Amino acid sequence: MPRQKNYDKGVVTDKAMRLFWRNGYYTTSTRMLEKEMGINLFSIYSSFQNKDGVFLASVKCYKELIRQRLLIPLAKKPKTIATLKDFFYDFLNFTKEQRTYKGCLLINTANELGTDMTENIAKEISSFSEEIRAHISSILSEDQSKDEASLTRQTNYIFVALQGVSLTAKALDKTQIDDYIEMTFSGI
Repeated sequence: MPRQKNYDKGVVTDKAMRLFWRNGYYTTSTRMLEKEMGINLFSIYSSFQNKDGVFLASVKCYKELIRQRLLIPLAKKPKTIATLKDFFYDFLNFTKEQRTYKGCLLINTANELGTDMTENIAKEISSFSEEIRAHISSILSEDQSKDEASLTRQTNYIFVALQGVSLTAKALDKTQIDDYIEMTFSGI
């Protein structure tokens, strides 16, 4: 008779996601996961197969959290440049833990793992990047004066700027971050 799980997989995945987000992939050990998730290694391996399985589930959990907290509300707002700029600030507040910005789990992962990233994780990050780019493009496309090439360039620019603010926010002070965001949107 199989053992019954005495934990909620969604709850333990959320705990693992937050641990990876704070510490990164390599620094997070299976022992740390065991302690943070509140389940033993047997349960971790039974539910997720291995550390990569926990991480992949964490990435999916993070993506859903971003959708619920940022992307769904963004889609309901007016399609203006001011809305995109507010999205940057909303994103920064989302990544803040106490007084420290953690950056984006997916961007942090791409930078940390680089070419060591598994195909499954790379696909998750790529598909989510396209989802965010689609939101940006949808807002920018409200300006009927933009041709397709300009729309693509501006979408790419804002998407890369979002990645940049995610990374630099971990090291810069609030004034520098605010100036970066304001300058990003001053010419659009």
